[in-house]
Amino acid sequence: MVQSASSRFTPVILTSLTTIVGLLPLTLYGGELWQPMGTVIITGLLFTTLASLVWVPALTVLISGRNAKTHNEISNNGVSG
Repeated sequence: MVQSASSRFTPVILTSLTTIVGLLPLTLYGGELWQPMGTVIITGLLFTTLASLVWVPALTVLISGRNAKTHNEISNNGVSG
């Protein structure tokens, strides 16, 4: 999972960056209706980009490590000898 995050890093960053740059005029000069919407979209995009590149791989490693420990403990307890 960590390897897939590193291989997908550039495409995810470039996609997010182009969307943010495209929304900047809307956010800066959009007027009363469009300015808050642009701000919310940019903030959400930054948050989800960070989550998909950092938090999801980190949580996956933590959870898979716990599952492996639990599986090993169950396997070792089941062995007689």
